[in-house]
Amino acid sequence: MNALIGAGGGELRKYTSEAEHASGTTAKIANQLNNTDAAKLKRFQESIHVLGIEVGQKLLPTLTPLIKTATDVSMPLQKWTVVRNKPLLNLQRLRQL
Repeated sequence: MNALIGAGGGELRKYTSEAEHASGTTAKIANQLNNTDAAKLKRFQESIHVLGIEVGQKLLPTLTPLIKTATDVSMPLQKWTVVRNKPLLNLQRLRQL
């Protein structure tokens, strides 16, 4: 920057003009890259991800008690199934002998 100031106002104006032109070119390139199918798919995936987070944050407080209740109900059923299947397992073992 000091070199531009030392070169004079004309050089500084020239540099500024070229930098402004380059920023317009950069914006055009960025727009072109963002309009590809891959970029559109990526934006869609990100929006679905955000939607999932939003829905989860809203539903989780409601679903947590339901999940706990379902777990509490399923545990005795699981134990009952294990107890009921023990005779069958023993019978299968006897058949293998």
